[in-house]
Amino acid sequence: MNLEIAILEVLEAIHPRMERQEVIVADVKNARVKSPTTSDVERALSKLENKRHVVGVSNEDTGAKWKVTDAGIARLVEFRS
Repeated sequence: MNLEIAILEVLEAIHPRMERQEVIVADVKNARVKSPTTSDVERALSKLENKRHVVGVSNEDTGAKWKVTDAGIARLVEFRS
């Protein structure tokens, strides 16, 4: 499974809530046979943000939080069909 799709699936499961980046990294690592590094997941989140498939916010207290967008859900639907 593609890393970007795995991230979108993790975020879709909690949509419309946001999730902390650390939780996303852990969930993606647990869901995959070949575990990605934290840097792999961070790069994939950045790519997804550039495609507008996810949106992220960051602050000093909670760190980065992410959620899937409608475009990201549409990408999952396309991938699954």
